[in-house]
Amino acid sequence: MRPAHRDLRSQTPGATGFPAGGPSSSTPGVIADPGATRPCRLGVDEHFPVKEKQNDMRISAKRALTLPVALVSAVALTGLMTGTANAATVSGGSVTLSVNASFLGALAGHGVGFLPSGYSSISYANGQVALTYAATGGDADINTYAGTISYSGAVCGFDLKGKTVELSSLLFDFGDDQFDGETATSGGEVPLVDLAGTQIGSVTGTTEAYSASELTLDAAGAAYLNSALGTSAFVSGQDVGSFSATWVI
Repeated sequence: MRPAHRDLRSQTPGATGFPAGGPSSSTPGVIADPGATRPCRLGVDEHFPVKEKQNDMRISAKRALTLPVALVSAVALTGLMTGTANAATVSGGSVTLSVNASFLGALAGHGVGFLPSGYSSISYANGQVALTYAATGGDADINTYAGTISYSGAVCGFDLKGKTVELSSLLFDFGDDQFDGETATSGGEVPLVDLAGTQIGSVTGTTEAYSASELTLDAAGAAYLNSALGTSAFVSGQDVGSFSATWVI
């Protein structure tokens, strides 16, 4: 799904952190386990096609078409379009995945839930569970609409029959508009959700920020989770929530 709108503005980004503390016991589909580090035990040993990563910093066609003229000029002047600039190095930041309670409730109806671990904060408000993870490295850069950012923590999916799958190596793939996870048997990153809706980026000094008003379940992610948990609860294109990230380069 392509974003409905993109806006790149130089402004001071709002804070993306959420108050520490867990959701109430009535939060559907999520069990808060602050500081949890224990891994899931995989319930399946199946391999699915995983996306291939590109290590270059080329601007994809879909993004080049949406870059404002002023930004394209600035990129050209700094040599980014000719490949002469060094790749950005992410030194800190965080990502917040705000997951709709309605999505979690639908999964709960199939006997499926999630247990996050290694997060910075978790909260529940306005019908969403906001889950924040700390950035651990990467090379994402708004000036090129490319690169990735890796995050701490993991998410364990489980069903009432005892099947589990741990999604770790969490990764924001800026070039593909996706948020990925990896399991012990997936053989690489599996695209979990796609950024969609209104997408806004900003740059203030060395701090960059990017947000998407919608997150939709990726087809590959839905297929992998359905197989891992022996369910049909995950449907490609499902409205999952929203996305917000800030990072320092």
